[in-house]
Amino acid sequence: MEEITGSFLLGIVRAIFFLIRWLIVEALLEFSFYWIGRVTLLMFTLGHYPKGEKTKTDKEKIICFGLLIGVVIVIAGIYVGRS
Repeated sequence: MEEITGSFLLGIVRAIFFLIRWLIVEALLEFSFYWIGRVTLLMFTLGHYPKGEKTKTDKEKIICFGLLIGVVIVIAGIYVGRS
């Protein structure tokens, strides 16, 4: 009986920690990549995209572009660091 109770409590604690970790990572990465992507797109398009309703409908595209810019910055940093 004690084994079952211990396993059950351990499972609950693991689930809670998994949820907290997922929320923190999801919120931080989504927030940072969204703003990196949005600012970069605004600079590249001279302020034309994304504006207004496009910021809501194209949120995933903006996050992906922010992720791409982040990867390019990391690769450039590695390449410059080797020289």
